[in-house]
Amino acid sequence: MNAQETAEYCRRRGLYPEQLERWRHDCEQTASLSYTERQREADEAKQQRKRIKTLKKELARKNAVLAETAALLTLRKKRRRSGGRGELPAEAEGAQLTITGGTVLLTESGSLLMAIDSGLP
Repeated sequence: MNAQETAEYCRRRGLYPEQLERWRHDCEQTASLSYTERQREADEAKQQRKRIKTLKKELARKNAVLAETAALLTLRKKRRRSGGRGELPAEAEGAQLTITGGTVLLTESGSLLMAIDSGLP
């Protein structure tokens, strides 16, 4: 294909000639890779997908813990506004709750602490 035919082809398809050259180069380079190189690249991609999946799970777990903690804090603030002392019930003091991958600690003084266990090495 000469330059004029390439330009016409690219115009019809909404492409730039540089894109066509880059695709051609990438295809030629991929075809020239050995089996072991392609296998190594596939393994790296698989590891990256696995890592992304793990990170997404961790993020979801931490978001759940954060949402639960925010709900507890909101409840405590509402109690204060409604004329209550804003303290937690006596049976909740010193309690430890495990909530979706994290730990929420309620201390003797009624203050709220949160420790998140990531589960990752």
